[in-house]
Amino acid sequence: MSIEFHFVHMDSSPLIEAHAREKVAKLQALLTHNNPVRIKFTFTANHAHNNLRHIELHLSASKLNIQTHEEGQDMYGHINGVIDKMITLVKKELEKQNDHHHSTPKSDFGGESYSRKNRKP
Repeated sequence: MSIEFHFVHMDSSPLIEAHAREKVAKLQALLTHNNPVRIKFTFTANHAHNNLRHIELHLSASKLNIQTHEEGQDMYGHINGVIDKMITLVKKELEKQNDHHHSTPKSDFGGESYSRKNRKP
């Protein structure tokens, strides 16, 4: 898993990077397959709007391409929030992929309502 950090209009911070890497561990537990996963954090400061921070998280893997974001002044709290959002989105996407691959067994359609003797001519 590769993790990239981009800081726009602000200095890079090893403390922010370390906090984000620590929180990504929760996300890694969901992505157990051996496909390459790329995670990209983009931190943007808007000094004109009271030091508002925008955090964007982009996850790309072989069958996943998900992006989420948060805005506010509490950088660490919003890192936690963006990771929690990403975990929710990844779970939903993996559920959709698993449901798509499981078809309904033919035996489920073999009940009485599907038999020829109950059909009206």
